Amino acid sequence: MGFPTGKVKEHLLGLYKSTHFSKVIYFIFCVHLKTLHKMKRNVSSMSSGRSRDSKDDVFLPFFPSQWRYLKSLVMDDSINIETSKKIIDLLTAIQQRDTADGRLGLALTYEIYNAFYHLHKLDRNNNIEGATLQSVLACALQRSVNHLHEVCGHLKGGPSPTYRATMEYFSLPGVIAKYRNDIAHGNYPSVDDMVEAMAKIRQVVIDKYWKPFDGNTPANPRPEGGKEDLFADFSRKCRIFFEAASPHPQTEEEEKSLRDMALRPINNDFHYFAKSLFSTLFAIKDEDGYCFKSLPSPVRYSEIEVWERLPRFMGVIYPVLKETGNMFYFCIHGFQSIENAESKIVKERLAKFFFACAEEIVKKGYCFSINETIHLLKWEEAIKPPENIFYKTVPEDENDITRQRITTELNKLVNALRIAEREKDIDYSGVSAAKVDQNIPWGKFVFDKYKDF
Repeated sequence: MGFPTGKVKEHLLGLYKSTHFSKVIYFIFCVHLKTLHKMKRNVSSMSSGRSRDSKDDVFLPFFPSQWRYLKSLVMDDSINIETSKKIIDLLTAIQQRDTADGRLGLALTYEIYNAFYHLHKLDRNNNIEGATLQSVLACALQRSVNHLHEVCGHLKGGPSPTYRATMEYFSLPGVIAKYRNDIAHGNYPSVDDMVEAMAKIRQVVIDKYWKPFDGNTPANPRPEGGKEDLFADFSRKCRIFFEAASPHPQTEEEEKSLRDMALRPINNDFHYFAKSLFSTLFAIKDEDGYCFKSLPSPVRYSEIEVWERLPRFMGVIYPVLKETGNMFYFCIHGFQSIENAESKIVKERLAKFFFACAEEIVKKGYCFSINETIHLLKWEEAIKPPENIFYKTVPEDENDITRQRITTELNKLVNALRIAEREKDIDYSGVSAAKVDQNIPWGKFVFDKYKDF
C-alpha cells in the first residue's frame, strides 16, 4: 500500500491549488514534536498494559490495537484533512506519554502529515496563507531530510557523509537534498516541488518503517490468521475502496490486491466472512449512522459511497466466491441476515445491500444448480423483495426440463409456505423449512459445513 507517485500527488496538488479552503491563518510553530536525537533509551520497568520490548526493557507508548489503527491511517492513500488531523493527534498523544527519545520514524511521519494537513487547510491564493503554507512545507521538508540523515547514520553504523548520500541510500532523488540546503539558506523551492518531495519521502517511511512493524513485540504477539483480524484487514482495504474521496475507478492492481485480501478470510472461515459482510461490521449503516464496525474506529456512513461502487466491488470478489464454491452460501447468508436483522430499518438496509449484490451475481451469469435455485427462490418468496432477482436465473423456455423441474419443486415450496402460515408445527424433513425457524435444522439438502451456522 505504497504512495502512487502520480495519482495521489495530483490529488494533493489539486487540493492545494483550490481556493475552497477555510480562511484561517494557522501559525506553523505552535505544535511540533520535540527534536529527536537518540534511537532508544532504557527505562525502568513499570506496570502497564502497553507493549514492551523485552530485549531492551522499553515500554512502547501505545497499545498494539492503537498502533494498527494508526498504521491503517498512515497507509491509506486517500489522504485528506480529516485523516491527516487524526494522525497528527495520535502521534502527539504517543509522544506526550513516551519515555524514550529517538523514535525517528514517528517524527518523520508527523512532519509528513503536518505538511499534508496544512496543504489541505491553507489557501495558496491568499497572500498570508500562501506564505504560511510555503513556510510549513519548507520546515517539514527540512526536518524530514534531517531525520532521514540521522536514520541513515544509525543504519550504516556511522554518520552519513552528505545529505545527497542519504538520498541515494533511500533511493530518493538527489534534488531533495538540494531543496534542504536551499531552505537552510532561506531560499524556498516552489510549493509544487516541496509537495512532490514530501510524497516521495512518505513512500520511503511507509516501506521502511510502517510496513515491517505491526505494533507487537514477543511479549504481546498478534494472533496470526484469526478470523476477526483477517476480516478487519479486508474491511480496512474495502473502506478505501468505498470511500467517497478515493479515486474511482481504482486501478487493476488495487482491485487485484483487494481480491487477494478477500481470499484470506474466505479460506479461513467463509461463514464468519459472509455473516460479517452482511452486517454493520461492513458497509451496512447502523442506527447511529456508522458502518465498518470491524475496524478499531467505526466509519461514518456519509463518508463512503456504497451504491456507486458496489457493482465494481462485486466484480472484484465474484471470482473468489466462484473459485471457492461459496456463491450459493454467500446468497444464503445474505437472506439469513435479512431474516435475522435486529430492527426494521436495518432489515431494509440489509435487503437493499444484498439484492444489489445478488443482481450483480445474476448479471454475470452464474449458474446455480437446480436445488440451489429452488432454495434461493424459496427465500425470495419468504423475504418478498421488490423484485425477484433469482427468478431471472430460471430458463424462459417453458419446455426446458430445468425450468419444469424448478417450477414443480417451487410450487411444492410455495404450497408449504402457505401451509406454514396456518400450521406452525409442520415437519420439514426433506428440505429446509419454507419459513425460517431457528430451532429446526435446515434439512438434508444443506451440506454439513453449513448446517451449524
